[in-house]
Amino acid sequence: MVMAAMTHNLFNPFKGRRIPALNSTLKHNPTARIHPCKASWQEVAGVFIFSAIPFTAVKAIANSPLAARLQERMLRTKSLATKEAPEREAATQRARKESVWYGKDRPRWLGMIPYDYPKYLDGEAPGDYGFDIAGLGKEPMDFNKNFKVTL
Repeated sequence: MVMAAMTHNLFNPFKGRRIPALNSTLKHNPTARIHPCKASWQEVAGVFIFSAIPFTAVKAIANSPLAARLQERMLRTKSLATKEAPEREAATQRARKESVWYGKDRPRWLGMIPYDYPKYLDGEAPGDYGFDIAGLGKEPMDFNKNFKVTL
């Protein structure tokens, strides 16, 4: 028990008092190095491995032929998506016109309870149920900004 208390005091840097065992070690060997690190070599090796390996792996992949193939595939996918964008936008507009969740007759957040819904919420945005008691969507610029932040 005394040894545990002495060891605890020896390795506790927060006590704020001088430790006799440490002072006597320094008197006898002034070049002795006192290491504040209490981590085992396994812990240090783990930190090194798990911090260096991912960086090295990413760097190795970035400089390999695999990276060139991945970049080519990404550019092909991007060009296909750019070509298909008008078709997808048209399909989105058709779906909005045919859906019960868009437009003036969409379901509202209060249902059948009478409420003076804001005029600027016309049901064109996804998730627009006429709920804006704080008036965050009055200005079109603010509405677009808040809509993008919400997504």
